[in-house]
Amino acid sequence: MKVIFLDIDGVFNHILANFVEGTYVHRGYKPPHRQTENGLSLQMLPEKVFMLNCIIDRHPEIRVVLSSAGRINPRWREEMRANGFLFEFLDRTPSFGSHQYDTRPRGSEIRAWMDKWNAEHPEDPVARFAIVDDSSDMLDEHMAHFFRTSCYEGLTPAIANMIEYHLTYEER
Repeated sequence: MKVIFLDIDGVFNHILANFVEGTYVHRGYKPPHRQTENGLSLQMLPEKVFMLNCIIDRHPEIRVVLSSAGRINPRWREEMRANGFLFEFLDRTPSFGSHQYDTRPRGSEIRAWMDKWNAEHPEDPVARFAIVDDSSDMLDEHMAHFFRTSCYEGLTPAIANMIEYHLTYEER
């Protein structure tokens, strides 16, 4: 199985994003939000979401697992659809950061998800994966699969192309 582990902040939005009437509403690291009747929701840039939708449309065998902090929202799937993702997310990684003193890297959550998936689905193990995140708290074993975005730009066409190639090239 081919999997993309996906962060949101710094990937589908960025700190220079302009969301409200031509003014910058966000200049720090806290992501912009929009208020809904159900509480706060992340605001994502449609052109960034479009890039991932295109990859999944061209390669429907690629599955996506949410590794963003937003995965703790009980309505995370609804949140992703509301922001324009056209595919169904496979799952979300576990959250080890529920305690303020837990300093394990996000990579350990990704490793735990892969270990559990591979144990429960030996017929369809993770064969190839990509991690898309603006933070570098990954394990050393993940570095060859890590595509770091900039919190100032988010996902770019160049990074999207590298992710697609990484997951779909055929070894010779």
